[in-house]
Amino acid sequence: MKLFTIIVTYNAEKWIEKTIDSVLCADFVSTIVVVDNASKDGTLETIKNKFPQVKLFAQTTNLGFGKANNLGIEEALKQGADFVFLLNQDAYWHKGSIKNVLEKMLLDEQLAVVSPIHLEGTATTLDFAFHSYVHPTKTNYLADAALKQQKFFYELPFVNAAAWIIKAEVIRKIGVFHPVFEHYGEDDEYCIRLKNNGYKLAICSEAFILHDRPQQRANNRFFEPEVHLRRTLILEYFSNNHTPSADASQRFFKLMLYRLLTFKFGKFISGLQEFLKYKSIIKQLTIKQ
Repeated sequence: MKLFTIIVTYNAEKWIEKTIDSVLCADFVSTIVVVDNASKDGTLETIKNKFPQVKLFAQTTNLGFGKANNLGIEEALKQGADFVFLLNQDAYWHKGSIKNVLEKMLLDEQLAVVSPIHLEGTATTLDFAFHSYVHPTKTNYLADAALKQQKFFYELPFVNAAAWIIKAEVIRKIGVFHPVFEHYGEDDEYCIRLKNNGYKLAICSEAFILHDRPQQRANNRFFEPEVHLRRTLILEYFSNNHTPSADASQRFFKLMLYRLLTFKFGKFISGLQEFLKYKSIIKQLTIKQ
């Protein structure tokens, strides 16, 4: 089995050495491919000096998460990969057997993507977003873990792509990340595509990563209400059989009216810009359909 680990970097100097080391210390050898999105810190120098075995694709512009991963995935497929492991620049393989995960994935033809359990950076609790994915209304994982009677895999509708092990044959069939998403949303759309093609995504209760990131989104511009709304509406387009949301304009109007009433004129302008961007994207998607 040939495994390729794809890491997309952008100003990753504070994490990248630990991230790559964690992959090198895992129990299954993989070819590591780094796609760098025009970092301005010492990311490239760290990789070149400390990890000469890494295949480095340095970009001159920031392609975003999905498009950069696509470059790494295409290289892996070209080199005959059986599995592709997408790993965030700020995530470290913590414990568990990659070899065991790969072997058990092969036993289920419909199981396309497996993600380990995501712990936060100090390994004291679950990552905040991952905790919402394994809520008791979605899976029995937490209850089983409390009783120490976990199954190996738990099927879920969604887990973010901070750490995805994907069968290469599935990528060859349904494609790579949709380029319409610059950051966030690409993994949601991919999960929609998996489901529509009869594939499953699961978490593995015996494998863990540490996701060394802030445990909230207060300062994340990609979760500003107007940006989040645009992303949500585009995802609705994909989940509704390539049909635009009928109330998209109304939802944007309500948000922008609220911005005006609270005297946030700059946010009103950004809301208008996001609405126009949404309309342009939907038009392009409809033409390509």
